[in-house]
Amino acid sequence: MQTTLIPAGGAVTVEMKTLVPGTFLLVDHSITRAFMQGALGQLVVTGPAAPAIYDKVSSGPAAPSPAATPMAHAAAPAAAVNDAMADGKRVFGQICAACHQGNGMGLPGAFPPLAMSDYLNANPKGAIGIVLNGLSGKITVNNTGYQSVMPAFGSQLSDDEIAHVLTYVLNNFNNKGGTITPAEVKAVRAGDKPR
Repeated sequence: MQTTLIPAGGAVTVEMKTLVPGTFLLVDHSITRAFMQGALGQLVVTGPAAPAIYDKVSSGPAAPSPAATPMAHAAAPAAAVNDAMADGKRVFGQICAACHQGNGMGLPGAFPPLAMSDYLNANPKGAIGIVLNGLSGKITVNNTGYQSVMPAFGSQLSDDEIAHVLTYVLNNFNNKGGTITPAEVKAVRAGDKPR
């Protein structure tokens, strides 16, 4: 939901009907432009699954049973990496792209870029704590100052999802590359400092 046409300081009442459960991001672009600080919210919708509405499109054909699938030991590591990157891309599209944009370039003056980010590339493991716990206050990314708030996603994303999305970002958008493991995320979540 965007509030681009609602002036900063204004108000509006809207009705929104969701047909499927999920987490929806709310970004107030008017405040972003007026004060260079984005107002971000999350609308969490719960309820019974309604497969008649959304499952038929996403499920596709049934997978073969495990007994009918030959084991491919040599392809397993490559497949695991591909699955992790696909999951990272999914998480990025659902969670991160609302602010950092689909191309990772962010919004100038409001949300910092993840693409070619000197901040991220200088300490990739430090990004674990940022995703888990959020970040507020002034930071400098690619010689540009940003003073906004990134919400914490530690309560919403699993260790695997955080590892996968960070690995996806590190290996895309002209960043240096690298891998974040679920074990590293788990350690930071438990209170250990990233190395």
